[in-house]
Amino acid sequence: MDSAVSMQPSIYNLKPPYATNTTSTTANPDYANHSRKQDSSQTTKRARVHINRISPSAGSVNSSLPEVDMSSQHGRHVSMSERSLPEVDTASHGVRSRHVSVSDSQKQKSDALVIQDGSDVVSSLDATSTDVILKSLLQSVLSLERTMQEWKETVGVSNMSPAHQHKKKNPHTRLKKEKKVTVYIRIVFLKIGEIDTVKENFYGEAFIQSQWREPDLDSCTEEDFEDLDLTSYWNPELQIENGVGEVRETTWHNLVRLKEGGAMIQEKKNVKGTFLEYMELNQFPFDTQDLSISVGSQRSAQEVVLQEDPKEGSCVNVSSFVDEQEWSLHSHCYTKTRIDVPKYKNNGEKRPVFTSSVQATRRSGFFVTNILLVMFFISALAFATFTVDVARPQNRLQLSFTLVLTVIAFKMVVNQCLPKISYLTYLDKYILTCMCLLCIICVWHAVVPQLFGVTETDEDDPITGMPITSKLAKQADWIALVVLVAIYLIFHVAYIAAVKSLRQKRKKEEKQHLQNSAQWPPPRPSLKA
Repeated sequence: MDSAVSMQPSIYNLKPPYATNTTSTTANPDYANHSRKQDSSQTTKRARVHINRISPSAGSVNSSLPEVDMSSQHGRHVSMSERSLPEVDTASHGVRSRHVSVSDSQKQKSDALVIQDGSDVVSSLDATSTDVILKSLLQSVLSLERTMQEWKETVGVSNMSPAHQHKKKNPHTRLKKEKKVTVYIRIVFLKIGEIDTVKENFYGEAFIQSQWREPDLDSCTEEDFEDLDLTSYWNPELQIENGVGEVRETTWHNLVRLKEGGAMIQEKKNVKGTFLEYMELNQFPFDTQDLSISVGSQRSAQEVVLQEDPKEGSCVNVSSFVDEQEWSLHSHCYTKTRIDVPKYKNNGEKRPVFTSSVQATRRSGFFVTNILLVMFFISALAFATFTVDVARPQNRLQLSFTLVLTVIAFKMVVNQCLPKISYLTYLDKYILTCMCLLCIICVWHAVVPQLFGVTETDEDDPITGMPITSKLAKQADWIALVVLVAIYLIFHVAYIAAVKSLRQKRKKEEKQHLQNSAQWPPPRPSLKA
């Protein structure tokens, strides 16, 4: 070298923990041969080194080195031209560019020291003191860059303002609030598909909006909110409670500013899937079913309260109802909140559950015309058996048994439209009443000849050729006919009155709910706390 460079070695003897363990070699031929024998299996490597000039402020190196051809791991037979090496100033720890002339003999004696970090390869081309200093300096720069990168990934520094550069927390850490948090929920039924009465479920699409106060974001802007990691903040951990199978969810968040001041986190979900609904079929086929979506929190009821959004209530899109031919969808929603105790938790922890329901009334025209009306005609034909003479009960019983078997066949058809329930529906009550009436008629036809002693051996009427029965038997038969007809008519009148009363009660409840909805929304409480 033309001149020697004096500096403190301790400053540049920094070696990053991930750097390749490299050593400096001399131009001793014996040592070179020994090194070549040890590394004979290594392939030829090429590296191009770009060294930038380092300034005290920026910490970068600005000079260039030509391409180096290394035939072994230690960089023997290095061919290089005149290059520029930095000169180190020990006073300011800066680097000044100085042109150094390297002779051909020194070129052959230089060794290659490889420092690899990721995909960057840095080669030190000289074993002199200047090259050692340069190598240590480059190692320090690479170590600093990698340390800064790891620190950014760990801390999670973003492009936000310094006031909102929060430390990234472990997403598996469950944050808790000291005070009970009120979560305002709104459920909008976007689409309701087929309602399966037998499987007791329905398909639907819904929009679920929940929002809660977050004092830590009162000074946050919308631009900063987009870069926030929401796992570092409290969340009510809401989930669908009555989903069946796979329920697809799409979730996104917004920042809402309040007029009173402060901010709220708004979580929005778009859910699609099949939802379980326990059908109440006591009034089938004149029933009204609740189609509900339940949203529950995984947190304790002592930590969170679920409440309907007083500003935007739940609603339903009636125009997108699919099963319009069988059901009539109501235009209002009902909401309620309950406290649930999970069966899988042994500590008895209670969880809040919010439920929004929309009602659908079954269109009963199909069942009235195809089942009830047909049953009415079949059961009414049973009274025609009284036209057969009392003295011939076998003919009466034959007709009555045929009608009973027909009613049983209709009952089997009705069972295919209902789940296996343990209580009677309105349709079951009607069919069973008609079957009981037919059974009573059959019993009467079998008993009346024995009560009044009427047999086929009685004297025949010379005009009609039929057996002459006693007047008492005929009178009793007509009295039984009148009583059975009266019972049959009274039953139908009571049945129709019950159905009408049911519909009037339902309309009254709907009218009352609409009147309450006219006063919506109620005054919203202060959300500053």
